[in-house]
Order: sequence, then C-alpha cells, then structure tokens
Amino acid sequence: MTRQTILRTILWSLAVAAAAGVLSVLFAENDILTRVMLTGLTTAAAALLSAPFSFLLDRVVTRRAALLGLSLVTVSWFLTLLLIWAAAISGFRADFELAATIGMIAVAGVPAILFLQVAAFDRGRVAGWTGVISCAISYVGFLAAIWLYNYLGVNDDDIWITAWTTGGHGVLLSAALVRAPRGNWWRRINIIAVPVSLAYSTLLIWRVATQTQE
Repeated sequence: MTRQTILRTILWSLAVAAAAGVLSVLFAENDILTRVMLTGLTTAAAALLSAPFSFLLDRVVTRRAALLGLSLVTVSWFLTLLLIWAAAISGFRADFELAATIGMIAVAGVPAILFLQVAAFDRGRVAGWTGVISCAISYVGFLAAIWLYNYLGVNDDDIWITAWTTGGHGVLLSAALVRAPRGNWWRRINIIAVPVSLAYSTLLIWRVATQTQE
C-alpha cells in the first residue's frame, strides 16, 4: 500500500463520514446514516494505523513485525465493522464481546509486534519468540474469558486473571532471556524462576477458584 493510496483512503473515508454525519443530523431518525459515518471514521483510522507498518514492509529486518501489525489492524477493522453493522443487518448483538475482543487485540498485539521485532535480531531471537508466544497464549485466554466462559462452567474472572498472569510472566521471561547471555549467574536463575512462578500462580488461582465453587 503506497502513501498515495493510504492518503486517498483516509480522505475519502473522512469525506464519507462527514457527509453521513451531516445527513444524520438532518434526518435524525435514520440510524443507517450514523452507521455509515462510523464506518467512514473506522476506515480512516485503520488506514492511518496501517501507514507506518506499510512503510516498514520495505525493510527486511522489520518486515515480519510490519506484517503482523497490518494483520492486526485489518482484523480490528473488520471486527469494528461487525460491531457497527451486525445488529442492523442480522439482529446479532454482542457489543461488549466484540468491543472487548478489539481492545484485547491492542493489549496483546502491540507487545507481540515489539517482541517479533526483537526476534529479528540474533541475540533476541529466543526472547522475542518467547514473548510472541506468551502474547498469543494470553490472547487465547482473553477470548475464552470474553466468549466461552458460559460454556466452560467457570468464573470468567479466573480466566482473565490467568491470561494476565501468563502475559506478565511472558514479559519477565523474555527480559530474562535477553539479559542472560551476558548476565551473571543469578540473572540466569530468572529463566527458571519465572516459569516456576507462573506454574505456581496458575495453580493457586484455580485452586482458589475450585474451593470457591465448592
């Protein structure tokens, strides 16, 4: 995607959003015009967020991180359109679930992009991929807490806490792996200590959850 294409997309999207906004004021009862305006603003925002990643595609060292960034922006854009139009077209309403899913893409996706960039360098390959995997596992946990907790028969708070705990420990483990090659022996202990801490924390979370249910 060239700079001219991105700029045209932003300008046309803003123009559509502005026209729909004016018409929605004149025809206050027309819900479709409001949704068209939101669609234009969403598309303009997606194009704006895609711009830096598009420019980074030309460099080999940043290409994978840029591709991930573009993919996350595209998925977020599509989910936002679904949030805007699903209820009007099919009557499907899952506003909180869709909004939370989009929000968690930012929470887990931004660190994943940074970790993937770290993985592009030899010294950071293991640490970077460890961070990417931990972000992916955390996001799966977020999705389970948002969409599946009713079917899993557990408290969604426990799933949220587990997902956040996994992500936090993933960051700590990645930091330990980056510093380990040149660090002292006590720094290398963190590589073992962090997974042990994660296992103990997860066990504690679900032991408490099981006792609460009983």
